[in-house]
Amino acid sequence: MQIALIATAWAFWSAVFDTRDDALETLSASAAVAGLAGQMGLIGAVLTFAPQVLYPEHLPLTAPFGLTPLADQQLAGLIMWVPGMLPMAVLTAFLLRRGWSRGFAA
Repeated sequence: MQIALIATAWAFWSAVFDTRDDALETLSASAAVAGLAGQMGLIGAVLTFAPQVLYPEHLPLTAPFGLTPLADQQLAGLIMWVPGMLPMAVLTAFLLRRGWSRGFAA
């Protein structure tokens, strides 16, 4: 399973960063990164606002850190949702700026 995750991540990020001078490829890469950010944000929001623990197998792992399982899940969701989306927003802006400087209209 780990090899499949690495292979799909490699394929995704290779496609994102391999935008030559084509405006359509740049827009497609920007849309893919924005879609990935939206998906990650949605999962983070679900974890943050869930009224109960969604992953019961993690129940005994939070006590050494002084957190309840629900608080740990909410903290993880918040980290995934807010600061986790910042690199995606920066990358999307970078891709759009690069496409703009290369001339989308050309």
